[in-house]
Amino acid sequence: MGKMDMLLTATRLKSLLCSYDEASRRIQLLENTLKRENQKMFNATLMGQNEFRHQYLLRLSIVEGYKIMFLQYHNRTWNKIQELSNLILQSSEEPEITNLLPESPTRGPVNDKMAQPEIENFCLMHRSA
Repeated sequence: MGKMDMLLTATRLKSLLCSYDEASRRIQLLENTLKRENQKMFNATLMGQNEFRHQYLLRLSIVEGYKIMFLQYHNRTWNKIQELSNLILQSSEEPEITNLLPESPTRGPVNDKMAQPEIENFCLMHRSA
């Protein structure tokens, strides 16, 4: 790899790192929003405000969807960062330097809180028809 190619790869790596940091920041904001919406839902349930429950469940579902989207982008960006860093390390003149970056943490299964009430409503409407 020539010096110009190395410079372009390093520039691309810098851009990916900035994108990765921004995605991390957005994921944290979405997690904070999920906590707030869960608290609103809990308070509405305690106060007997069932008319707001559906609205809060819908908000939670949307925010969870955005979070999943950003997590997928986050993981794809991390994989690209690893590929470029390995490419730079392989093209450097240092022998036997590979995979200095740790693996990105993976996420577990996702439970959509909106799904259960919607399924129950559908079943009730289907039975009454």
